[in-house]
Amino acid sequence: MSADMVGMDPHAVRRLAVLLEHSSQRLRGTGTAISATLGNTGWEGHDSRRFRQTWDADLRPELAAAARSLAEASRTLKHDAMQQEEASASPFGGSGLTPGAVGASADTTSTEDLTEDPLGWLREAIDDVWEESSDAGLDFALRALDSFSDVSTDGLGLARHSADMAAEFLMGEPPSVTELLALGALTGGVAANLSVVGVSAGQFHPHLLDDGHPTAGEPLRVGVEGPGSPALNVNGHQPTVLPSSLSAIAHNTALAYSDKGAPGTENGAVRITRIGQDGVDSYIVNIPGTQSWNPSAGANPSDMTGNLVTASGQSSTTAEAVRLAMREAGIPSGAPIMLAGHSQGGMTAAQLAGNEGFTSEFNVTNVMTYGSPIDTAHISPTVDVIAFEHAGDVVPRVDLGNLRIDPLKPPSLGFSTPPPPNEAIVVSLSDPEPGDGSNQIVSNHDYNNYADSIAEVESRRGSTAATYQGLASTSRFLTDDPSRVESHVIPIGRKQ
Repeated sequence: MSADMVGMDPHAVRRLAVLLEHSSQRLRGTGTAISATLGNTGWEGHDSRRFRQTWDADLRPELAAAARSLAEASRTLKHDAMQQEEASASPFGGSGLTPGAVGASADTTSTEDLTEDPLGWLREAIDDVWEESSDAGLDFALRALDSFSDVSTDGLGLARHSADMAAEFLMGEPPSVTELLALGALTGGVAANLSVVGVSAGQFHPHLLDDGHPTAGEPLRVGVEGPGSPALNVNGHQPTVLPSSLSAIAHNTALAYSDKGAPGTENGAVRITRIGQDGVDSYIVNIPGTQSWNPSAGANPSDMTGNLVTASGQSSTTAEAVRLAMREAGIPSGAPIMLAGHSQGGMTAAQLAGNEGFTSEFNVTNVMTYGSPIDTAHISPTVDVIAFEHAGDVVPRVDLGNLRIDPLKPPSLGFSTPPPPNEAIVVSLSDPEPGDGSNQIVSNHDYNNYADSIAEVESRRGSTAATYQGLASTSRFLTDDPSRVESHVIPIGRKQ
């Protein structure tokens, strides 16, 4: 700080502001990471429930409040530093003072200063350069620390998952080919990130296949549209279709795709619909599928990275974001829940239904997927699962029918195809209108076409879809009365 300045050294204050800002970001990231880890930790019982309640009710809000306080302090310091610099740059000190009054900065060193005290002028110039370089050095160091820490965490996570897979193999549970291929791709992503981070000394992190941390926002109320009860778009969001059938539920999953990019849900969303019948509230969670194939993971978790993480057998950020969204929606413990998803959304639904931590928090009774590869998903037999697949849709088959590498029991070259570890009812649908080449491939997987195809089969008396629709567990989610239904869009996202 210059000897001619009184009250504040703006460079030092800016350094402190940067440190506070980074500390705030880390606190927020820590809170998100702890919530996600709690969801995947195999810890049950009274102590577990008590700790989770304490975390949700007290500890996490306190952590979030501390993060907000640090962020606010950072903004205040930056503002104060800016005011000081403006005052110092003013020829009158910025406060109505006369020329030459205390408060003028050495930054305004004149030619007279240079001629009368050249050593003093040089010393102050060096101080200014040093302060500027110190600011840049702090930013450089913090950015490098964040990048190397993030890549290291990702690598350790894959190492732990690989060790878990090896332990399961020794216990007679060989890995699926899909899990190994996905794990290999994710390992390649970590290696690529580490290379770029290392070469750039931590200044650039491409976040290739880096699943980051989940986020979810405040629920946004949308209208409910049924026969004779039209509803208007609300804030750019189309109204939810009255859930009177399985195909209507499938249409609402299609609507969840359209929520991405709308006001309040720029990065993606899920739809949660409450149905009140006979004094019991039931909930449908509509989860859309992949919306980006960019290997560099972005703010929307429903992307290539999310697919690979789910396929590898790990809990994805998409799944954790859905869990957070359900908490934001206030779904009470014990309320019946149907998870409905298309493509990656169906994979996420199956993954959540097979997660003991999730099912101990939420009462999943039904899962409905369309165009989703779920042959490797471990879903509790207490959950009623139906999986719709167009005959020519290749996506539900990318899990290779649960093909596993099992050298201990090699029927053929060390591969085996045991029955899927779930009791899903698989319904094969006729393909949509014939097409040619890639157009037909896209048509077979299209979410709107799935909703139309489901409508065709559910109307046939005695069909598998009609039978599933008539189950007691399913019927609680279906109604023809719009007054019994309330629907919300909940934004979800990924933070790096």
